[in-house]
Amino acid sequence: MYNSEARDITVHPDALRRKFPPSILVSQAAGICSMVDNITAYHQQSPAELDVFIDTEDDAVSGTLTFMQVFVRSANVIYVLDIGTLHQSAFTSVGGMAQDSRQILESNTIRKAIYQLQGDSHTLYKSYGICVDCITDLGLMALACYGNKKKDRDQGLETCVERCTKLGLFSEAEKEDFKARKDWARDKVFPETQQKVKQLRAEGKLETIDWVPLFNQRPVSRPVWDYIVWDVYVMPTVYDVLDRTLDELKHPFSRLDDQKFQTDEPAKCKALATRKAKTGDRTWRQLVEEKTAEVLKASKTNGFGPNAREGKTGGLAEWSGLHF
Repeated sequence: MYNSEARDITVHPDALRRKFPPSILVSQAAGICSMVDNITAYHQQSPAELDVFIDTEDDAVSGTLTFMQVFVRSANVIYVLDIGTLHQSAFTSVGGMAQDSRQILESNTIRKAIYQLQGDSHTLYKSYGICVDCITDLGLMALACYGNKKKDRDQGLETCVERCTKLGLFSEAEKEDFKARKDWARDKVFPETQQKVKQLRAEGKLETIDWVPLFNQRPVSRPVWDYIVWDVYVMPTVYDVLDRTLDELKHPFSRLDDQKFQTDEPAKCKALATRKAKTGDRTWRQLVEEKTAEVLKASKTNGFGPNAREGKTGGLAEWSGLHF
């Protein structure tokens, strides 16, 4: 197993210093069992708490997973499951508490969170037959909290980290560290990978040529390791902020009671009233839960692409005009 270095991170001048959680590369069944037992034990003690944060990396050639990163908050450990080495055993190795990863992912009582559920859920379903349940989509929460603007959709988790930094929950150094890893992948790794796959596919060599994408190479390089652990590291803090913000948002249809809105924008007021009559009165939390269930259901179909965006499943057009 490979441990990333534990290092001090300054979160806020007035906050206690904390260490970046230990991150462990799991390529044997024993590591899976340890993770599963930690999750199961905490769930038995605190069944209502959200303790499991998940991210994945997939193989650009086959579409199967190469890594699954799992931050178990209560244990303060990031487990990096080497799916490329473990294959199906990553999901079938049973821990001492008679649970395996598949049961954790499919549990309808163990709460889990991921950023942008649709692609990961589809890959797990299509490649491994796993039907994810009881999961929170931080991406949908962010769109509800911060608006459905193109900039926010494109930046995704970076927007959330930026906002958490302004609240003093991440340091400027952490924010820049996170951004640097995103830039490295977005500007260098992903374009090169996509270009190579496109070239090999055009030449009819995609299935035969001896070419290993960067994320499939072993041992895992330091840049790859640093990149894959950062998303799950920031997720618990991002979730805490989004969860609070969701409860503080104005009700989506509360403008209908605003006399000024009724007078100044009668057309928008009428459209909003029509929408309310059609969908029923909903809080933002209810809208997020309903959309998450819709995306989750759509992702478990063969026609749903692993890289699909929200727009492929009906989009978030129904949320436009509700932010104010």
